Parts: sequence; structure tokens; C-alpha cells
Amino acid sequence: RLYLPTYAGVSVVRLAASDPDNLGPLTFRLLPGEGGQATPFHINASTGLVTVAEPDMVRGEMEVRVLVSDGKFSDRAVIKVSGCR
Repeated sequence: RLYLPTYAGVSVVRLAASDPDNLGPLTFRLLPGEGGQATPFHINASTGLVTVAEPDMVRGEMEVRVLVSDGKFSDRAVIKVSGCR
């Protein structure tokens, strides 16, 4: 849950991933939303910490699409963020 109104820099979630073949360091990045929409969030590429970047864009239920990669293989996840007042 993310309490609204929110502010830039507020932590939303810290993602974790593992790499059984240990090919390289894992890096995280956000993917565009449905229909190529910009996301109001930021992700730290090395720690996986998702924070609010654009508080005015945060609305009720949102999906955050994330890609994690070791440089050779990658996987995607969708995180549901619920904004509440």
C-alpha cells in the first residue's frame, strides 16, 4: 500500500531476485506501463528499491512492470501498487 498523497522519494517496495548461474550482477529497470505510459516510479538499478518519482501521477491501483537481467538472461514481473487515502 502507498498512502496518498505521496511525495517524491517515498519507498514503495524493494525487489529481490536470484541468479542460479551467477553470470553477472543483477540489474533492475522499469518498463513502460500499459500502452507505453510513463511510470510515476523510479527503481535503483542495483538495489531494486522502487520509489515515487512523480507523486502527481500516482493514482489508486497501478501496475509497475519490472525487468531484471544478469546481462545474458532476463525476467519480468508485475507489481501491483494500491494507493489509499
